[in-house]
Amino acid sequence: MQSRVPVIASNRGGPVEILESSGKYGLLGETENPETLSSLLAELIDTPLRRQELAENGYHRYNQAFTLNAWMDGWCSLFAEYTEGTCQDGSHK
Repeated sequence: MQSRVPVIASNRGGPVEILESSGKYGLLGETENPETLSSLLAELIDTPLRRQELAENGYHRYNQAFTLNAWMDGWCSLFAEYTEGTCQDGSHK
């Protein structure tokens, strides 16, 4: 995601939460079904626009949810909520 490449992952564990099941940020396949995973790979090979869309959406998801700034913004908001404080300009910056 950070590298702007489309992601195909297992539909178990962490990837489900990271990619979400909408298919907007990456494709999820059944772990015990290699045919499903190879089908998803073939889909990306055959559809350059879909590859680009997943790569861009994944990159934006990464920046919104998984960077240090995103993590700090989340913690700042949480602390502000429970301490009735505020974050500087609404963020940790």
